[in-house]
Amino acid sequence: MIGPSYDLARAIVTLLAAAMAPAGELITAAERLIARDRKSARHDLTREPLWAVVRSDPGELLDTAQAAAAIGRSTTFVGRRLEQGTLPSHRQGEQLRIPKDALMAWKAVLDHFRLLDG
Repeated sequence: MIGPSYDLARAIVTLLAAAMAPAGELITAAERLIARDRKSARHDLTREPLWAVVRSDPGELLDTAQAAAAIGRSTTFVGRRLEQGTLPSHRQGEQLRIPKDALMAWKAVLDHFRLLDG
């Protein structure tokens, strides 16, 4: 296959997520990832901790309840994924918070590929 390997495509998704890239860029990168290995990509996008935001200024930060309301899910759903590192998060000292813009881009990616369960 022409283009980067699966591992490189995955690294690009991780870097874009860390930089809080817009949803369109993340979707394009995820499309490249899925084109290389659909099964692995589905697993990595939903079950692997690749969504950590490392920007010094991640913008508005949400707690679990606020994030749940923003994406229309339960606080249990958000809390579990926050613990697993499978949704955007940003560490500020001892607190792990959810950057709103990154969360909405994450949701757009998972909705685009229909990766969110029930």
